Amino acid sequence: DSFKQLLANPASLQGIAGNPAAIQTIPDPALRQVLPKLLADPTLLGLAKDPSALQLAGDPKVMALLADPASLPVVQIPVQIMRERKATKSEGGKLYLNERVATTVVGSGDPMPGFPETTAALVIDDRTSRYLEGTDGGRTGYLGFPFGVQADKTYDIYVSAARGPLPARFVKEEEFQGLDVMVFAIKETDRPMGEHPELKLPLVLDSSITLRVEPRSGRVVDLEDHATTIGVVHPVKGKLPVFVSDIELTDASVAAQVAEGKEDVATLKRLGGYLPWGAFGLGIGLAAFGGLGLRGKRKLDL
Repeated sequence: DSFKQLLANPASLQGIAGNPAAIQTIPDPALRQVLPKLLADPTLLGLAKDPSALQLAGDPKVMALLADPASLPVVQIPVQIMRERKATKSEGGKLYLNERVATTVVGSGDPMPGFPETTAALVIDDRTSRYLEGTDGGRTGYLGFPFGVQADKTYDIYVSAARGPLPARFVKEEEFQGLDVMVFAIKETDRPMGEHPELKLPLVLDSSITLRVEPRSGRVVDLEDHATTIGVVHPVKGKLPVFVSDIELTDASVAAQVAEGKEDVATLKRLGGYLPWGAFGLGIGLAAFGGLGLRGKRKLDL
C-alpha cells in the first residue's frame, strides 16, 4: 500500500529520488530496502500514468523482481525430446531427409508448452554431412560428423539453440563402452542472438557441449549439453537467463548408437578400410541419422 501511494504521487517520488535521506523516514522497512534500487529505474515514475501497470507494480513479487532481477524464479521441467530423421532419397551426392522433433513432458507425455512439434526437409552432402542449399531454415554447417573424422580439424556443427553452426574442436581420444571414440567440445560465450522481442535487450548464448564420435563412420554415440543458456544483457545486472537447457542422450539411445558404432567399425574392417560411396555410404547415413531419444530439462524463466 505504501508503494502504491508513492506511485500515485510522482512528485513525492521525485522528491525522494533527489533526497536519499528521505527514504529513511519511510515507516515500511521492506520499502526502505528496495526503493533505492527501484528509483534507479527511469521508467518507474511512468508507472503512475498507467492504472493497470500501477496495480501490477504493487504486487510483492513484482516489487522483489524489480529490486533484484537476478532473483527471477526458474522452473525446471523434465522433458523427452524425440528427434527423428528419415532419408527419402539419394541423388547426385545429395542425401534428402525429413526431420521431425517432438518435445513432451516426462510423466504425462503432453506436448511441452512453447515447443510445438516441428518438421523440416534437410539436404546434406552424403560424404561430409554438410548442409546444402534447399534445407529448410537455411541451415549451414554440418548436420553431424563426416566419415574419417580428423583430430586436427574443426567441425562447424549446427546447434538448434544457437540457430546456426558452432565450432566443435577435438579434446582427446578415449574408450567409451568398449568403443574407441574421439571427444569433441563445443564451447561458446556471449554469442549474439539478436534482441529480446519484449524486453528490447540484447540476447546472448553461452554453450558447452560434449560429443563422443566414432571417428571412422562419424557417428555421434553420446552427447551431453548441460550448460546451454540464452540470456538477456541487463545494463545494470549483466546477463540474466531466459532459457537454460540440460540435455543428454537416453541410456537406450547411447546403447543403440554404441552398438551401431561397433558394427560400423566391423563393416569397415571387412571392406579393408575402403568406402564405396554408393549403397554403403547411404546405409551408414541412414543409420547415423535415425531416431534418437534425448532426455533433459528445459529451465524456463517465468
